[in-house]
Amino acid sequence: MKLGEVLIPNKKNSKSNSITDDFKLLIKKSAPLARDSWRIYITKMSDRKLEYGVFSELGYPFRLRLDDLMDSPSTNDYKFMRIVRYAHDSVEISNNNNEKLIIHFTTHEEQVDDEREKIQKIAKCICSGVNRATLRNLDIEKYVERLIYACLRDSHGSLIAVVSPLETPDFLSKDCTLIDPAIDMLEPAITASVKPDNIYKMHAIESLIKGIFNCDGIVVISSDAKIIAYRSFLKLKSNSVAGGARKRAYKGLCEYLSDPNATHLIAAFYRSQDGATEFSGRH
Repeated sequence: MKLGEVLIPNKKNSKSNSITDDFKLLIKKSAPLARDSWRIYITKMSDRKLEYGVFSELGYPFRLRLDDLMDSPSTNDYKFMRIVRYAHDSVEISNNNNEKLIIHFTTHEEQVDDEREKIQKIAKCICSGVNRATLRNLDIEKYVERLIYACLRDSHGSLIAVVSPLETPDFLSKDCTLIDPAIDMLEPAITASVKPDNIYKMHAIESLIKGIFNCDGIVVISSDAKIIAYRSFLKLKSNSVAGGARKRAYKGLCEYLSDPNATHLIAAFYRSQDGATEFSGRH
């Protein structure tokens, strides 16, 4: 059995299956199509022949993500190499042995480490106040993690502040664009999981959220998974914080996380344009 038959989640959604021995032509034809939920697959047929095409990951919003499936022990018997866009000017190459290499197409040398654990932490904070009584054991953290990853991949850097749903701190709400009503990150996906005809609404909201993450400033999200503000600009407590504007704002959030009087701020997350990722929770 081919690896593609195991990993491609919806084979009927694959398009433009072709055979070639010209790898450069293969990339030229397929790469522009690898957008949003679409990915390129390449399978070696013989010494000189390659089958290639694109497939879509669209489907049930709470299913196992393809990347998680490829990292699972069930694929250990298959050999594969995966290339994904890691940041604005970076790609990550990994294989079935869980070996990873990040390549930067930039002269800016900023430390970039494994972001997955930090995205998992911020997703957990975002979902920490959600009422789970009617969620039917849905893995909401995994969905939010996948959504944030997609937003980060398409942005030029991001800042997230997670706050209590009871009150938004003044230092985040004084200079921001409030969203009224707040955008529920989970409701469209939960509805689509019950009524698949509503998946278009989920995709529309996801597209809107990606646009919000593309804006300057801090995205303010309550711990019941609602986006309540964006373009929030923080007045720093200290002028001694070094770095660019986004990094200084993140350090400023960390100072508030250490402040016993700023209890409504729960966590902060930072991602630079080059992929450096940091997370800090309340101390």
